[in-house]
Amino acid sequence: MSWEEALQRIAAENVRIRDTYGAASRYITYSTGVVSLVRPDEVLRRFLNLDGGFLGFYNDYSAACTQWATSLMYGTGKTGNSAEDLLNSSLILVWGHNPLETGFGPALRKMLCRAKKKGIRIITIDPRCSDTAAYGDEWIPIRPATDGALAAGMAYVIISENLHDKKFLHTYCSGYDHETMPKQYQKEESYEEYILGIRDQIPKTPEWAEKITGIPKEKIIELAHLYAESKPAAILQGCGPQRHANGEQTVRMITALSCLCGNVGISGGRCGAEDDTEKPIKAYFPNGEERYPGKIPCYLWTKAVREGTCMKPVKDGLLGVTKLDSNVKMLWCLGGNTLINQHGDINETRKILENESLCECIVCSDVFMTPSAMYADIILPAASCYEVDNITPAWQEGDFLLYNRKMTEPLFESRFEYEWIRRLAWMSGEGEAFDDGKETMEEWLKSLYRDMQITDSALISYEKLRENGIARYAERPPVIAFEQQRKDPDHHPFPTYSGKIDFFIPYIHHLYGKEEIAAIPKYVPCGEGIEELSEDENEFQLIGWHTKVRTHSCHDNNRILQKKEPEAVWMHPEDARKLGITEGETIILENVRGRMKVPVKITSRIATRVLALSQGAWYDPDSEGTDQRGSINVLTSLKPTPLAKGNPQHTNIVRVRKREKDISAGLDI
Repeated sequence: MSWEEALQRIAAENVRIRDTYGAASRYITYSTGVVSLVRPDEVLRRFLNLDGGFLGFYNDYSAACTQWATSLMYGTGKTGNSAEDLLNSSLILVWGHNPLETGFGPALRKMLCRAKKKGIRIITIDPRCSDTAAYGDEWIPIRPATDGALAAGMAYVIISENLHDKKFLHTYCSGYDHETMPKQYQKEESYEEYILGIRDQIPKTPEWAEKITGIPKEKIIELAHLYAESKPAAILQGCGPQRHANGEQTVRMITALSCLCGNVGISGGRCGAEDDTEKPIKAYFPNGEERYPGKIPCYLWTKAVREGTCMKPVKDGLLGVTKLDSNVKMLWCLGGNTLINQHGDINETRKILENESLCECIVCSDVFMTPSAMYADIILPAASCYEVDNITPAWQEGDFLLYNRKMTEPLFESRFEYEWIRRLAWMSGEGEAFDDGKETMEEWLKSLYRDMQITDSALISYEKLRENGIARYAERPPVIAFEQQRKDPDHHPFPTYSGKIDFFIPYIHHLYGKEEIAAIPKYVPCGEGIEELSEDENEFQLIGWHTKVRTHSCHDNNRILQKKEPEAVWMHPEDARKLGITEGETIILENVRGRMKVPVKITSRIATRVLALSQGAWYDPDSEGTDQRGSINVLTSLKPTPLAKGNPQHTNIVRVRKREKDISAGLDI
């Protein structure tokens, strides 16, 4: 159909669904395909706010548990030191983090390499020997989702041998021990009581931790001594350990180690939590006034489609309203692949998307026919980054802006989303309000850049940015998170409930009071964790990881890149020998949620009884529904984490079996 016909249909459906079901029936899926100043999803939010509102979301797929746990303990997510401060550390524990392979800004990669050359010891804790682990001095393989137990075993050694920083804990922390517990909660269990097993009669000894983590007790004792006695020491906690069903407590347990040894607020130390710093000023395409206040965790949008009106504030993380007026009936997916490929439990999600009585209209705009685009009712061809002007900020600690210069006019009638969303605004009678005096996308870019120049006078003119292709922010001094609080706690309290680092969190105590969401940091076993792994040698824990040949699902259709690292599931040689599996052999992975065929990579760079499959492969089912590409979310769960309602997609138990032959048909099944 023509663009005009497509937009007429979209406009009609948008109005019908809005008027029939209300604002809560419209939802924009999480997407990061475009992260420039003029982002398609932000432009669409502006239009829908003018058009009556929409159901919003919070969290992201990457680090929901880290963001929640960090904010609860420290009062903010800005708890990272500048990357260059790693050069002042005596020891670096890279915990479930892989910056050499997955990015996290060039500064962190560069500083890890400089730290190694300087002789600073780098130890990586991870079920998989990533490129970062291989580059460091030592790799400690750990069973998935048991990181909290390792942290507890280390804490036991540190506390029982009097290696902890009591002065720091008693000055800056609340809920560490009985003495620092808030007055109204003196009867509740403190963190120290939990570690020493005073109330539950289970001391969290290295022997206790060994049975859970698979790490020898001697290594746990050695690691505890090394961390406590290295002054200062830094923990770089990645997103991997928190992308499990017990992710919130995992973050808190690892973070507690930084506090135990007083490594917070000092050069060379680290808070051990969300490794984020205050960014150079950025401008955001204005969304306008929120016309509908309701928000859901982004991982629960499928539940909002199926049973949105039943979602509850505490149980489901619903914010802004006590009840949704409607289930989601219209989905917008712009430059993203979370509609199906990057979301949990693909087969269950597919049922929801295919049921037109649930979701009545799906609009997708993309450069490629992604798996998500395959489930849209209307697919719009998007312009690529070569066909549009834009301004793109650096990620993480990058100190620059890039001008994305158009190389050619959009091909094959493709359009950048700003153009057709603006057209929808004018069709709905909201064009003037949408434009706000800026009739072209370039006028928006100039306006947004001017806003940044007001805050940072070092930025060059817009014309020079366009000509040079790059603009740099003013040089900033290195950031040490909570340096002021450490030096002057009386005048610079932490932005928390107590004004200190909260080990004990009253918010959790009052709302939940359950072991899986305890008020203090605790190790909590999770469903499909090591405790539920049977003795059957065909059963494994399966985790995902980020391959260097893709950015999430971007580039999975790039054949040249895929030849560099073909899709395969990692298996330890000992496990392969027991099952009679050879290198490159295609096997079947399955559980109650789905099934796939995938080749095997046999390597000692993975823990035993653990499989690792890179995330982001494009879902490609055969006629039987068996995925042929290795899309991990065929096997992952839709059940969110307890507190943040975040992504648990590394928590999976699967069965392995060798491919069979259908004798009658002579075909693989």
